[in-house]
Amino acid sequence: MEKKFPPKLRLALGAVVAAAPLLLVATLAVRHADRIADPVAPAARVAQEEAPKSGPSVREVLAGSAAPDLRAQLEQIYGAVDGATLWSGDETAKRRLRSLDEELSAIDAQGLNTAKLVAAREALLASKAEDRARNDIALTSETLTLAKAIRFGHLSNKQLPDWEIAADVVDITPDFAAALKDGQLGPYLRSLEPTDPQYANLVKALARYKDLVGKGGGPAPASEDAEAFRSRLIAEGYLVANAPADKVTLQAALKDFQTHNGLEPDGKLGKATLAALTMSADQRVG
Repeated sequence: MEKKFPPKLRLALGAVVAAAPLLLVATLAVRHADRIADPVAPAARVAQEEAPKSGPSVREVLAGSAAPDLRAQLEQIYGAVDGATLWSGDETAKRRLRSLDEELSAIDAQGLNTAKLVAAREALLASKAEDRARNDIALTSETLTLAKAIRFGHLSNKQLPDWEIAADVVDITPDFAAALKDGQLGPYLRSLEPTDPQYANLVKALARYKDLVGKGGGPAPASEDAEAFRSRLIAEGYLVANAPADKVTLQAALKDFQTHNGLEPDGKLGKATLAALTMSADQRVG
């Protein structure tokens, strides 16, 4: 038997049935709101996914360093700038790097090997964000090594067993750190150069030998033979070609050669002087 509902109840049920599709749509809209097209959110998600990793900080890299002595020096240097990178990032860091570039040619003229420093510089410029702190520290380390070479010499006393050289125990780290922080790297490196006139003469001699090598090689080695000895002095510019071959003239030229090559200017063709005269330009530059 068919069940009959009162008119008012039939009207209420009809309203519920009519509203059901709208309720369903609203429910689906709430459940899948994150799937509704949003022109900003997807772009933001893509940017977040593609954002470069920041990588470890300078302090984190230094904490993992395996060289305690060097680590202590580097921590002092980076502590002066609150752990910030020294060679990359802001405009101050870029100026610091340009200052280093400007000093490289002068440093090379002193016969110091800058190959490792240049390699560290190139690695920093090509590094990704995650490697930047590590490469920044590497360049600082090489620059500190170079500063020590300018101040104390490239060879240690242990490498010169026959030389009586007083060890220089001055720690340059505080001044080096201050120079980097204050943007005074160039003047600081120049202040480390030896002031002895013989050092300046050696720098000039190196430039002359480099020029000879660039022109195809240096003069022929000298020997105790007077003519070979005279020819070598002429080739190096200590004698003019038509200079008299008397003893006084040769001795004066020899003293000039000794002065410009860090030798005792006694005018005698001793063992050290002969060794210097027999060394080729390629050997001197190399």
